[in-house]
Amino acid sequence: MGRRLIIDSLKHLVEAYDVDGFRFDLAELIGIEVLREIEIELKKVKPSLILIAEPWSFRGHIQEELKETGFASWNDGFRECIAKYVKGEGSQDIIRHFVAGSPGTTRFVAQTINYTESHDDHCWIDRITERPKGDGTDPTLLDRRRTHLMASLLFASLGVPMLAEGQDFMRSKRGVENTYQRGDINALDYNRRYVYSGTHGYFRDWIHFRLSPLGKALRYDGGMSEDYVKFFFAEGSSAAVVLFNADHSVDAPQLVYAINPHLVYADIECADLQPERLRQIADQERFRLEGIDSARIPLDATRINLPPLTCGLWLV
Repeated sequence: MGRRLIIDSLKHLVEAYDVDGFRFDLAELIGIEVLREIEIELKKVKPSLILIAEPWSFRGHIQEELKETGFASWNDGFRECIAKYVKGEGSQDIIRHFVAGSPGTTRFVAQTINYTESHDDHCWIDRITERPKGDGTDPTLLDRRRTHLMASLLFASLGVPMLAEGQDFMRSKRGVENTYQRGDINALDYNRRYVYSGTHGYFRDWIHFRLSPLGKALRYDGGMSEDYVKFFFAEGSSAAVVLFNADHSVDAPQLVYAINPHLVYADIECADLQPERLRQIADQERFRLEGIDSARIPLDATRINLPPLTCGLWLV
């Protein structure tokens, strides 16, 4: 009876209101068999329906089981690893895995919901701030720089990016993790949008680019060949250069993305890219589709020299 109530209620919402999709909180509690039946029944009504699962509960994790369904899953590995990566604590394997759409844990690229903050637990800025007690109300310059690196990495990673409300202006919950009874903390302070207008604009510009024809290579869906993404790394460092659409399998411009989360320069050999063909359109502060014409990241015929705590995006 419980299963029937769930499915009939969902079908009614689709038939009556033509909703685009559903997200299932603590989906492990519903169970994989019920989730499979939900997908079958709802897609009879609306084949394009979007289904997203929070693939865990206090009992366990079902991301592996969901892999064989049409559900997308919140990627908590992305959340945890990227917070460490932008502080220089990550590895080359982190970049290889998450930028390429988490292969091995997903059946198709859009099955991973990439995020670094949600409605639960610590918000992004409180997790990475240098301020005491994890209170990112007044973020440092380094906090802000790392937030920009995170944003670039989130939007440059294959899969579906997810943002939490207020993340674009570095919303803080004053270091408090569990705020479900704290409306005063959960309320959005929209004045931060003006205080941190540069960060707000940086998120906006990345979203605009990713949705544009020029950003099509980042919106890959379906199964992906191993040759679609090509990586170049600095020796002994997690600083990286990534070439998207390397195999020209998508009718879209190739893109080159680079990131250095460390406090020292990173020299990355990438002769195959022919850097003279590249037009830089973004760094950790700016996004200009017409091209950045000053203070560009240094390139020569065989390498990219990434300054500390920087990122870049180039059109080929």
